[in-house]
Amino acid sequence: MAKLRVLHVQRGLPFHEGSSTYVLTLLKHLPRDRFDVLLALLTKPQWGPAPLGAEAEAAGIKVHTIEARERFSMQSLTQLLGVLRKERVDLVHIHGYKSLATALPAAKFQRLPIVASTHGWTKASAKAIAYESLERGLLRHCQLITVGSEALRADLIARGFGEGDVRVVYNAVDVEAFSAPGSDRAAVRKELKIDESARLVGAVGRLSREKGHRHLIAAMADLIPLRPDVKVVIVGEGTERKALENLAWQYGVTRNLLMLETWEDMAALYHSLDLLVLPSLAESLPMVILEAAASGVPVIATDVGGVGEVIADGQTGLLVGPGDPGDLAQKILWALDHRDEMLAYAHEAKAVVREKFNAESMARAMGAVYDEAVAIAASNAASSAAKADRG
Repeated sequence: MAKLRVLHVQRGLPFHEGSSTYVLTLLKHLPRDRFDVLLALLTKPQWGPAPLGAEAEAAGIKVHTIEARERFSMQSLTQLLGVLRKERVDLVHIHGYKSLATALPAAKFQRLPIVASTHGWTKASAKAIAYESLERGLLRHCQLITVGSEALRADLIARGFGEGDVRVVYNAVDVEAFSAPGSDRAAVRKELKIDESARLVGAVGRLSREKGHRHLIAAMADLIPLRPDVKVVIVGEGTERKALENLAWQYGVTRNLLMLETWEDMAALYHSLDLLVLPSLAESLPMVILEAAASGVPVIATDVGGVGEVIADGQTGLLVGPGDPGDLAQKILWALDHRDEMLAYAHEAKAVVREKFNAESMARAMGAVYDEAVAIAASNAASSAAKADRG
């Protein structure tokens, strides 16, 4: 049987975010004996190089770069059509709402099967709401839609999508990669200029309002007077950075806060933490809690989206209410005072991730979705041809 040639289409941002990590993990683990995988990155000249592209190429995956404008562009569409034809693509897998606007018309024009992965909707701004509404409209024109959690599948069905159109393919991580960091805890802390005796709490994610970093900083105002040995490191890039720095100054916690745009060896960073906090107001199933769990780091997370499918309160971590700094501060204090219990939760969380959220299982499940999408497209084409003959 000939291998299926699958083109993935994703934004080529100049930094990693959850969706790009998801795409890279999938690209690396799809069975090479069944699939030839390619990547098209939609980029803007001012963005600069995309880490996703460099890492995909390092893994032996062919990458095409397509210049994308703020709005729909015939130039981008023409470039993508050229890639589809040149590479003899059999199926297009589209990631995210901005990619859909360009890739869906191109794939439809070529009459190719389409799988789209959506990662949920943040309602972070009026602009985001408009794009997210557009995405929901475009998704209805794909053969199949994949989501990373049961919670997001339920959300789509509640919005009128057919149950048969939405498949859960759990977000996943390479557990072994996060189990073996490139450098040890002491080396990372030395580079961060954080004493080994400090209790280090981390948060990883894009600096946008829906990620809830403001509430973590507000929680620090309650936490630091009681535990001055606590340091908080926030890793991420985004539009909220200045506002978060100002908020930390207003709360008087600047000395206990370290903000990093990025960190090359995330596995090593996770291993340097005593605790990972996810303060988000909205999520699907965030990669960061899977990565932290795979690293054996205890997790406190807000009970939003599919988080509860990984973190069971008092079993694999602790859950808090979204937007509640007081509750978050209390849970962090409890976690720091009950290290043995938190390590036991972390051990259970790692077992859950290893069994249910591993990269190999994700790739197998997605491969089955591709096969189904091809079959659906073939059936639809046959039905259309039969109708034409009868007409």
